[in-house]
Amino acid sequence: MDRPSEVVLAHYGVKGMKWGVRRKSSSSSSSSSGEKKEGLLSKASKAASQAVENRDNNIIEARKRIAISQHTANQAKANYRDAKTLEGRRSQGAKAAKVALRQARRNNRTTKLMNADVATMSTSKELTESMLKDLGRIAVQALLRS
Repeated sequence: MDRPSEVVLAHYGVKGMKWGVRRKSSSSSSSSSGEKKEGLLSKASKAASQAVENRDNNIIEARKRIAISQHTANQAKANYRDAKTLEGRRSQGAKAAKVALRQARRNNRTTKLMNADVATMSTSKELTESMLKDLGRIAVQALLRS
């Protein structure tokens, strides 16, 4: 560097910057914020769809619990009827079947009470089908009026 005509190439760079990787320019920062918004929207939509799916699964599970409980009560009733018919009302088998029937009915009532609020809700698929039926009815009525 003794001579002023000598050109020296010096690179100080940015600490931690990888070789050959460029930073995004300030003009593309608006697009990156747009990409961030799209990413947040996609995350939000995924979370919303997951919430709907969880709600639908809860409704279906509550209905299954009620159906299983009802089936168990019906089986207990049939067992008691069979025991009463085959062995007589005062037999040990009939008495045991009657106790089982009472317990099954009690469990069935409890299961219905615990799951009634969820089981009466409509799943998203059922809501969509209902809306489509309503729209179809409205369209038919509009065609009939014209």
